[in-house]
Amino acid sequence: WKMVVWSILAVGIKYAFKFKKVRDFWDNFVINAPIFGELVRQIIVSRVSSVLALLLGSGTSMLESIEISSKVANNSVYEASLKKAAVDVSNGVELSVSFKKTNRFDDVFIQLLETGEETGKIDDLMKKIAEYYDAEVAMKVKGFSSLMEPLLIVFMGVIVGSIVVAIYLPIFTMGETLE
Repeated sequence: WKMVVWSILAVGIKYAFKFKKVRDFWDNFVINAPIFGELVRQIIVSRVSSVLALLLGSGTSMLESIEISSKVANNSVYEASLKKAAVDVSNGVELSVSFKKTNRFDDVFIQLLETGEETGKIDDLMKKIAEYYDAEVAMKVKGFSSLMEPLLIVFMGVIVGSIVVAIYLPIFTMGETLE
């Protein structure tokens, strides 16, 4: 009957995520989470930068590129921020200024974007930004996995120790009762 409860819970959670408020709350929670939030933000920025570089390099308009890349973010908070940036750009605001106003992109991203605007090579610099964030993400994931290894070893040791104690304890108590 536990399986039924878990199934109902899973279906309930899946149903809850169909509501925009639940998705917004979850997406906001994920990007602001203490340990993994920065990693998630960097993954999103890397994705957005990569798609923007590809679209701008292929000749797609700036507004259309931002609109498409907002969907790639896969996060409602970033999607709304990018759509606001697209509105600002359509009103004549520079891309770097509109991205800075969203408060979702860090200073490195904004500075490289400003450089791209000054040189006229936004697509090349977006590619560099994506490569930078990909490297940052890879380094963080490697750091997390190196931190997890000792914890997993201790966890497995506790499990194996518990099994050994569970097996040998009845044998020892049985030996004591025979004496």
